[in-house]
Amino acid sequence: MTSQDIPIIGIGAPAGGWDESGILFGAMPVDTGAAFLLVLPPGEDGESGQAERLQPQTSLSVATAGEVTQLAADTIYLIPPGRTMRLDGNDLRLGPKERDAERAPVDALFRALAEARGDQAIGVLLSDTGHDGTRGLREIRSAGGVGLVQAPAEAAYRAMKRSAIDSAAVDFAWPAGEM
Repeated sequence: MTSQDIPIIGIGAPAGGWDESGILFGAMPVDTGAAFLLVLPPGEDGESGQAERLQPQTSLSVATAGEVTQLAADTIYLIPPGRTMRLDGNDLRLGPKERDAERAPVDALFRALAEARGDQAIGVLLSDTGHDGTRGLREIRSAGGVGLVQAPAEAAYRAMKRSAIDSAAVDFAWPAGEM
């Protein structure tokens, strides 16, 4: 990481995770200085309506990541599901769809962050079912980064966070509006 790299925070949210994402980004200050990479499984309108649906919930800019995206501070980038990812400085490079990335898109995001940013990597898990994100948080923690989860008592679905918490891959468990 160079001194010119902006902080990047990876966030995994569930299918239908608009409430959790809205709470998190609605409470977010506009001048964080960080870029946010958000994995949301496609909704009933596919990937195309995600940015438009999230934008009214936040003061931050919202964009859908393209093949090569130069990341900017105070912007949320929606990551198309199932794509491989690589970070090169402040550039996000999306690769072809990959079977592992389709099954565990949050793990794929967190793995890319851990590889690129090491002890500067930050991963956040919001409410979901299953174990997607647990392995990736372990990789972030192994690299010296920070793992956060939405407090299980607040979450609609608790399996993801319990899996991550039970694996000791989490530094903090907070309500979404306090992260």
